[in-house]
Amino acid sequence: MNSKYYPLIKIARQAALMKRRFTLPFKLMRSGFAKSESYYPDLPHKSRIRILGELLGHIFKYGSIEWHYFSYGFDVKGFRDKNEYLDDNVFLWKAGILNTVLPERDNSCILRDKRLFSDFLSIWGFDSPKIIGVLNGLNPEKELLNRLVSGKGDYFLKPLDGECGRGIFEVGISDNACFVNGVRTEWNDLTDAVLANIQGGEYLVQERVRQHSVLDSIYDKSINTVRLVTVYDKRDGEIVPLSAVLRIGAKGNVVDNWAAGGLAVGIEMNEGVLKEYGFYKYGKGTKTMTHPDSGAAFKGIAIPYWNVLVKKALDLHRHLLPLAIIGWDIAITPMGPLFIEGNDNMEISINQEADRGLRKELEKLLN
Repeated sequence: MNSKYYPLIKIARQAALMKRRFTLPFKLMRSGFAKSESYYPDLPHKSRIRILGELLGHIFKYGSIEWHYFSYGFDVKGFRDKNEYLDDNVFLWKAGILNTVLPERDNSCILRDKRLFSDFLSIWGFDSPKIIGVLNGLNPEKELLNRLVSGKGDYFLKPLDGECGRGIFEVGISDNACFVNGVRTEWNDLTDAVLANIQGGEYLVQERVRQHSVLDSIYDKSINTVRLVTVYDKRDGEIVPLSAVLRIGAKGNVVDNWAAGGLAVGIEMNEGVLKEYGFYKYGKGTKTMTHPDSGAAFKGIAIPYWNVLVKKALDLHRHLLPLAIIGWDIAITPMGPLFIEGNDNMEISINQEADRGLRKELEKLLN
């Protein structure tokens, strides 16, 4: 997209915001969100009337519902300053303009196509999961499908353009049994089960990553990845590591995505160790000091290869300039970091919820 369309985009956005300011109060009232469970039940809380007033005020200011009101702790008296937190939609608007509208070259296409992303990383010398091939559910390549269902191994199948873990499923094949998303499947039914999960889409077939034992000890059914946000600081031309969290699967899920019921645990950037609490996304739970499946306590767990991971992310971001901000999903194997994907349009709320409010830092870096 060319920057000449920017004025029209701004006008369209303002029109959409105006409409939402009228419609969202009714959605908020119907949802019952103002009566949600607090993430901080042991602290003194604001009245329900004040909470509702602040939620309505957010709608009229930003044209969006602050679905992270309780997870940010805004319902607690004197606990958090709302001005330190950036609204998700404002962030997505700002990131979208800086990443895809204003630059003369839009490199977001490299991040959004998983196959293309893997190809570029191979060229640039960065590690990513091994690709077996691409399956088209409408016209599946028989050789690739036969190779998948007849050979031993563990594989992840991902929609080429998928987001938030939607559509991802796992296939495991051994001498004795085969499984699709952990469910035992008869050999004769394996091909049909794979195609049923693809449902006509295009899926990237990757070998399952073997993660570091430290991450396995927290939860071993998913590949638990670091979400590291890096920002291009135009003031001095440097790439800055802004914030990081560890995304962890939970409750039997084979993906670590927050939207799929996973946990987000903040990482101390200087030391590379986990913070005390893991946070669920709104509607999935509140917060916990230990993993619900393994019982592992989060606080103080050191992320393996932390300094190497950060340096590699900064180096990779430089290859993708002029992208202003990228959220990296990075697995950690026994041999070191491995890049799963990069996101130019990610949720900033996962970092703000598990780490800290990022509004002031982002506005300074991105303006």
